[in-house]
Amino acid sequence: MSVRILLICDPHNFLAWNWVSSLKSSGASVTILAISAYNSNRKQQLIADFKALDSEIIFSEFEASGLRSGLLDMLGRQLQMPEKLLTQLEKLTFNCVFSWWGLSTYSVTKTVHRYFSSVPVVSILGTYPNAYNQMSNHLETILWKDYCRILSGLIYYSDEMRHYHQKRITQAQKIPSTVVIEPQPASIFYHQWDHGPEFERIDDKPHVVFTGTTRNLTSSQSNYRKDAVGAFLKGLSEQKIHVYLQPGALEENDYLHYLPKNLSIQNGQLSNYLSNFDAHLVIYNEFNTIISTRVRCGLGTRYAFGQTFPVPMMVSEKASFARKEFQTYSIGSFFRDMNDLKYQLSDAKALADKKLAFKGCIEELTFENRYQIQLSDFMRQIKTLTSR
Repeated sequence: MSVRILLICDPHNFLAWNWVSSLKSSGASVTILAISAYNSNRKQQLIADFKALDSEIIFSEFEASGLRSGLLDMLGRQLQMPEKLLTQLEKLTFNCVFSWWGLSTYSVTKTVHRYFSSVPVVSILGTYPNAYNQMSNHLETILWKDYCRILSGLIYYSDEMRHYHQKRITQAQKIPSTVVIEPQPASIFYHQWDHGPEFERIDDKPHVVFTGTTRNLTSSQSNYRKDAVGAFLKGLSEQKIHVYLQPGALEENDYLHYLPKNLSIQNGQLSNYLSNFDAHLVIYNEFNTIISTRVRCGLGTRYAFGQTFPVPMMVSEKASFARKEFQTYSIGSFFRDMNDLKYQLSDAKALADKKLAFKGCIEELTFENRYQIQLSDFMRQIKTLTSR
């Protein structure tokens, strides 16, 4: 029996696309159930985009039921399945559910499971813990203990995340699991050919890039404060280090620069452009122990995507999951604080040597070379559940 997956996710994030292609290359067919609201034009674009990947996308329409994503909103809440959506799902004859990005899909996944209780559910943890204070940390634990009751599989971002999650959520210890750092297919990687805008160095000072979100660089709100690294980036620029980032809360100046817009991820254009930098800043604002634990277990999209272009990643020394990574692949370094980072960035020869070493192992980091066999084996485990 073939594995026919219903992937519950928010396709706004490009990593959802990567999961579609990765699951398909592991022998499954994939239909996406989008959990977010989209206008009609965006829906038509998504339909066309996923059709190009030989996949179908359907829209949950749960926003009409007042879907909320906050942890407190999820407690004790039961969504009603829209009749139109139920009809669509019944026609799909899917035999496995994958939900991407931890608890963000909790409410929708539980609702789907309520109507299709014989179908195994696999949760992909892109981030854990995904809390920001003691209250949300407590709520997250309650929700995960409940979520594990319906799960047949777990895919973790790192071994450290798996160990920490299973220590806190003992129910997860009995659930089959594997580790995949958000898969990056070869098609989006750096290629040694030019296609896109040229990069021009301004001077001989270090040129570094930050690829994280810039919407909340100066936010003081607890749930967005992890992204508030604006002061750090501005401090680097004041040390005469060129910092490039997406447009956001910081204004451009002689050492703060915006990246070009509309560079394509899917054909490697963005990775090619980013390959010109001296270093890649992969950081969060570690403003409390919960966020520091999150960093210890993983660095989200920014680290995963950082594997696709040969620029050494500079990460917090607290990101212990990356120690094994950096021992196996020459792709990055740790720093203690801004002074240590500035010192490392001032050594142009060392950075050039690290870029060369990264180029030498980059092909090993593609999903096809690193994870495809592993995920295919995990899929065979899940397949045994679908055939019962």
